[in-house]
Amino acid sequence: MIPKFVRRSLMILSGLLCPLCFLQAYAAGSFDYSSYDSLLKKYVSGGKVDYLKWKKEDLGIFDQYINSFAKASLVDLSKNEQKAFWINTYNALTIYAVLRHIPANGLLAKVFSVQMVSGFFDKITYTVAGETLTLNDIETKKLREVLRDPRIHFALVCASRSCPEIQNTVFTAQGLEERLDEATRDFIGDGSRNRLDRKSGELHLSEIFKWYDSDFIASAGTVIDFVKRYMGKEASRHLSYNTVKIKYLFYDWLVNIKS
Repeated sequence: MIPKFVRRSLMILSGLLCPLCFLQAYAAGSFDYSSYDSLLKKYVSGGKVDYLKWKKEDLGIFDQYINSFAKASLVDLSKNEQKAFWINTYNALTIYAVLRHIPANGLLAKVFSVQMVSGFFDKITYTVAGETLTLNDIETKKLREVLRDPRIHFALVCASRSCPEIQNTVFTAQGLEERLDEATRDFIGDGSRNRLDRKSGELHLSEIFKWYDSDFIASAGTVIDFVKRYMGKEASRHLSYNTVKIKYLFYDWLVNIKS
């Protein structure tokens, strides 16, 4: 058996030597995320991205991957394959946009925010599967309105400190349900993003639950009922038998850069 670190090195090397492999994957009618996955493993750890190193060493090959979206075809994809595709596409385009705009200077990079880029989510467009789309279009028109799964909010990464932590592996149809459940549970269980204060009777939540409350209400009846599904048993029990007041936490838009 080939050791894991050797396999990872070979994957990265193959991506560097064959930038057209992304295009070939789409032309074959299937989606081979292996090269993108290698880039994530190379530059993502602990939920943070080493944007400056990625920008310096592998922006060119990432260009090839992003350009390949234009000819993608989703016609024969299953619902979960489509969901995985759009999650991966959103996250890849978000990373790409940050790489294009983040200052090369380390000190300036640490205080960079996607909010500094005009139209980052709603004006800058990309060609995906023959359509011209913004990041908001992908999130709303391709995921929220069509696939209707509120758990996607904990898989989509907006390149900011308060957004869900980016994972260093791509999403695929296989095991997608488990991955989305895990991402949702991890986010809700992260005390820096959501927490229950029994003493004050307050449930402090990420503003994600405010911005997309209709998605969670459609899924569970109320935002609190959705949160209960993924909280620990003790906290969930407390929410079932006690009235709490929801308060939303400050959302930190500073970039999720690796120190």
